[in-house]
Amino acid sequence: MRTIQLQPYLWRFITTNIQPDMLNNTEDLLAKQSQQPSSWLQFTPRSYRNFTHSKFTTVLPSIASTSLSWFWSISMLLQARSLWYQVLCQKIPHTAFLYRIQAIASSISRLCREKEDTMPHFLVYCPQKKITWTMVLNYLSPTFNFASDDIFQMMHSLQSPFHYRSVLHTPFIVTLATIMRNTLVFYCQYIIHNVSFQIDIVIKKCLSQISVLLGDHQPN
Repeated sequence: MRTIQLQPYLWRFITTNIQPDMLNNTEDLLAKQSQQPSSWLQFTPRSYRNFTHSKFTTVLPSIASTSLSWFWSISMLLQARSLWYQVLCQKIPHTAFLYRIQAIASSISRLCREKEDTMPHFLVYCPQKKITWTMVLNYLSPTFNFASDDIFQMMHSLQSPFHYRSVLHTPFIVTLATIMRNTLVFYCQYIIHNVSFQIDIVIKKCLSQISVLLGDHQPN
C-alpha cells in the first residue's frame, strides 16, 4: 500500500481553469508518488515485527500439554478463562506496561499508590488484592496456606500445588480464576468509574460465584 498525495493535482482542477500546457507533467508527478522512496526501505513487515518483539512482547513460557488440556477443559467463567489466557501470554495491560508505551504518566499503582504496578503487583501483590486472595483462599481451604509467590507462579505457569487427579485440583483452579476475574473487574470500576475498591464486597462476590461454580465440590 502506498500513500499518494493527490491534493497538488486535484485541488487546482476544482478551484481554477487549467490551461493545457499546465497538464504536461501531471502524469509523471503522479507516477512518482506511487513509487517507493528509498527512505521507505527500512519500513518493512519484518522490521516492524522485530521492533515490537524486542520492546513489547515476551516469549510465552513453556507449559506442559497436559496442563493446557485441563486448562481448556475445566468449567469456569468464560471471562475468567480469557483473562487467564492473557496472563499466560503476558498481555495484561498493567500500569507499568501502559507507562512504558507512554499511555499514562506514572508506573505507580493507582490502587495502593505505593509501588510500581508490574505484572506480579497488578495481579497479586498489591495490598488490597493480596488481602482478597488470602481471605478467599483461606475461607475455602483453611487447612492450606498459599503464599503470594505460589499464587502468582500458578497463574503464570499453570503449575498447581495439587496433582491434576486430586479432588482439590479443579476447585483450586476455579477459585483462582474467579478471584482473578473479580479483582480485575472491581479494579476497572475503580479506575474508570471511580467506584471504591471495597475488599469485603470483592470477597463476597468471589465467594458467591465460586459457590455456584463448584456446588457441592468446594474444597475443605
